Amino acid sequence: MKFHVTNFLLAVCMIFFHIQSADGAPSQSTSGHPVGTLTGKVLFQDDISQGGVVSFFLKRQGPPPDQGTSRRVPDRIARMNPDGSFSVKLLAGVYYMGAMQWYKGRQPGPPRGDEKYIFIRDDSGKLKTFTVTAGEDIDIGDVTGSAPAAFVEVTDSFIIRGVVTDENGRPFPGAVVVLKYNMNLPRPVYVSEITGEDGKYEFSVPAGTYYVIARQQLSRIGRPKPGSYLGTYGETEEKPIGGLAMAFSMAKAVTGKQGDIHENINIMMFILPDPEERRQKIQEDVNAQKIDKKDLPIPPGMKK
Repeated sequence: MKFHVTNFLLAVCMIFFHIQSADGAPSQSTSGHPVGTLTGKVLFQDDISQGGVVSFFLKRQGPPPDQGTSRRVPDRIARMNPDGSFSVKLLAGVYYMGAMQWYKGRQPGPPRGDEKYIFIRDDSGKLKTFTVTAGEDIDIGDVTGSAPAAFVEVTDSFIIRGVVTDENGRPFPGAVVVLKYNMNLPRPVYVSEITGEDGKYEFSVPAGTYYVIARQQLSRIGRPKPGSYLGTYGETEEKPIGGLAMAFSMAKAVTGKQGDIHENINIMMFILPDPEERRQKIQEDVNAQKIDKKDLPIPPGMKK
């Protein structure tokens, strides 16, 4: 079964990640991990005089990025020079590769309008893989590719769908929903389309276990900022802390096998407080004996 590409195309781009510069300065810490350097030049059929970005997908982390109706998030993103050349430091492993036009002043988000995105392919049209070896500088030369006309669904997929709402239960438009294998991982593995006025989202992903997180659509790269909205699928409750009703959500995993359909995986969004202000307020209330330490919520994985 095939699903035609929409303007959403590969909504994996720059929503949650810092971007490397073309000279390979790492966007996230690789300290203590084996890394190698991949150098090359992307040839677009269209002019890319404004430069662009290259994206890399670890092969072992999931299906090829041109398969499935839910888009994989790149494991690494780096800027190209105006001529399409790049040099990027990557953790040792085997990668698929993509490239996208990127213009000065462009905000993060999926490709828009006539922006071009390609997957790097071999002469037969199959996705090409690149092996990065620790401590080695590898020059892959000139590469090119194409965008898929359609995405082929993976055979062992299952469906996760639900609605993102605000604290009052109203649909939350303009959110993105991501899936993680583990809540402690800094990077998600799949990202949804931006929610519409109905707040609905849907994933079709390989069988497995995922945590489901929603966050307000970003206008810049980085972690959620205090004052923005964030939510996770799980048990949500309000707990009185220092006379205030604060919401806490314990994440629940969603596990599915081939053909399963998980409905009503709904997520309630809450405004993210300033952690330092919140810490100080709670400490003041504890010192003033307005609240007892035993009433404070326990972070997951910790004991009193």
